[in-house]
Amino acid sequence: MTLVAWISYQQANVSLTQNAKDKLELAANSQIAFFSDWFDNRVKDLHSQAGNIYNAHLLTLLEEGFLQSGKSSEEYVKSYDWARRVEFAEDHLVTLTHHYDYIYDIFLIDTAGNILYTVVREPDLGTNLFIGPHSDTRFSHSVKSTLETGQSLYSDLEHYAVNGLLTSFLTAPLFDNKGNIVGVYAIEVRLENIFDNITSVDFLYHKSSQVHYMVGEDGYLRSAINQKQKDVLSRKIDTEPFRQWTKRKHRDMQSSRNIDQYIGPDGLKMIGLYQTVQLPGVKWVLVSEVSQQSALADANWLGKVTLIILVLTSLLVSLLAVYKARRITQPISQLVSASKAVAAGELEQKVVVATDNEIGELSDAFNHMLKVRNKHAKALETSHQRTEQALKELAVQKFAMDQHSAVAVTDVAGTITFANDKFTELSGYSREELLGQDHRLLNSGYHDTEFFRELYRTITRGDVWHGEIRNKAKNGKFYWVDITIVPFLDDDGKKPISYIAIRSDITQRKHTETAMQEAKEQAEQALNDLAMQKFALDQHSIVAVTDVAGTITFVNDKFIEISGYNQEELLGQNHRLLNSGYHDIKFFRELYRTIAKGNVWHGEIRNKTKNGQFYWVDTTIVPFLDNDQKKPTSYIAIRTDITERKHTEVAMQEAKEAAESANQAKSAFLANMSHEIRTPMNGIIGMTGLLLDTELNEIQRGRAL
Repeated sequence: MTLVAWISYQQANVSLTQNAKDKLELAANSQIAFFSDWFDNRVKDLHSQAGNIYNAHLLTLLEEGFLQSGKSSEEYVKSYDWARRVEFAEDHLVTLTHHYDYIYDIFLIDTAGNILYTVVREPDLGTNLFIGPHSDTRFSHSVKSTLETGQSLYSDLEHYAVNGLLTSFLTAPLFDNKGNIVGVYAIEVRLENIFDNITSVDFLYHKSSQVHYMVGEDGYLRSAINQKQKDVLSRKIDTEPFRQWTKRKHRDMQSSRNIDQYIGPDGLKMIGLYQTVQLPGVKWVLVSEVSQQSALADANWLGKVTLIILVLTSLLVSLLAVYKARRITQPISQLVSASKAVAAGELEQKVVVATDNEIGELSDAFNHMLKVRNKHAKALETSHQRTEQALKELAVQKFAMDQHSAVAVTDVAGTITFANDKFTELSGYSREELLGQDHRLLNSGYHDTEFFRELYRTITRGDVWHGEIRNKAKNGKFYWVDITIVPFLDDDGKKPISYIAIRSDITQRKHTETAMQEAKEQAEQALNDLAMQKFALDQHSIVAVTDVAGTITFVNDKFIEISGYNQEELLGQNHRLLNSGYHDIKFFRELYRTIAKGNVWHGEIRNKTKNGQFYWVDTTIVPFLDNDQKKPTSYIAIRTDITERKHTEVAMQEAKEAAESANQAKSAFLANMSHEIRTPMNGIIGMTGLLLDTELNEIQRGRAL
């Protein structure tokens, strides 16, 4: 059933994917044809007007008047002579702007780049496109290319500084009667309506997420996605269709390319295709795509139904198997129950199995084993005091390791801009002595120059650096820290703008490593347990930054790891996303009152992961204040995972006696057990898979966790 269901599901996926591709290709071809036809007609209009002798004549008249006037072009277009020459010759140009809604303005430009005529009369009239304020526009580059090549060109979209509009230009050469170029005829084109038509959702997908959008060779949008006009020329696209088009744009210009699955601009899995749009002097790509979830909705529904049927069938088969197994294993279950009772501390057990077979012999061996075990019970008391002492030493070490990390923030020059209380406590310097200084203030001279060069090379590349450093406190004492330095990058994600250094005091660990090695023979087991606890506690803190509204603006990898959410799911959210419901409203009101006053808050919070599990964190929230040191501008929350400690605190007292007692009992029992006792013991192992000391260790670990 599983194989058939899987094959059916795959076939449905393939069929629906191909159907989505076919519909996308049909829609994309329709859009390309519409856009190409529209542009071809506009170019024909452009050639028609550029070939109109009246336009060349008007430009010649204006250029003659400009040269005779001896004025600058900006002064001349404001003169009476200019107005007189234009008055009776511009009617056909004005009529064009009224007749065609795509024409915003018409320009006549001489060969020197002077704009000698426009219909709308905006501030660019009279300026020079080659050396004036608009010399760096795409309009200017298009005019230059038209004069050099004699070809009609399209300038591409731009935010034209004169009117602030998102616009573009069509340029064509003007010729006199002798065929010489006397200037350029330019049309300022508005493409809102044509782009609205292209980027609208296709009629084949009334309820789908199918979209079409144009992208230029520079990777920026030339048309809006989902009607977001502000994204045009400001949002960069780096999806798989654009990358493939960039590699193939010089061949197969008219063919479309399908892509089965990729991540779209909005982070969704998409099915799409791309096709080149060739304009005079400009290449764009039309990307057409539909969300995979929408295209494969029917297949997903089929998969869910099939999965439910499989689960129900498996459950029914499992119930029948359990019923049959219980009838066969009932005698063995009696022996297992007795073994568990003994493991739980009920030592006065006796198994009675009225069968004269292997199970009966096994029960006799089990009863004999209990008699031997009781003889060793007194040996367990002897180990109690040593266990108690080991637990106390472990508690002291654990408390030391549970203290919060020392945190400092520096700018790119290494100047300290923030230090928390733990940093001042560890270094011995006050916050006033630290701010404005760099970390050379703490240099102990232990590490060589190459060590720090490698550190700075790592973080200036934008990479995280982690290692151990010996520093010197204000009083001259040396201390060791386990440090992680995380760069904060600029908006382009290329250059660091500041660094946050998170330190854990490991001086005690450094001091005790030698002593621990010397004491290895006497306390091997205790050292192993301590090492496991220290390793868990030595992991770096969980860090998040929020603005004053509580919106998360930064999380580190440890935050992502413990919460179960990815970075995109956390950024822009509030910490209420992690609320476990354990704490009441009063608890959080007191927290917010504290940090809103600019004070540091410290406490323990129970949170909930994405998959619904609870975890505890020891949390310190530090406000960043404004220049007047009055109001917080943001908050940094530094957390330490104390879930293990919380569980241990509850279970430690209950588990310690049974845990160590069982461990010592095993060693003593096996050491003193004769060959006569071991033989039935091995029989128990073979028949039931249950060993007394294993059960005791399972109980021990269960309570400890």
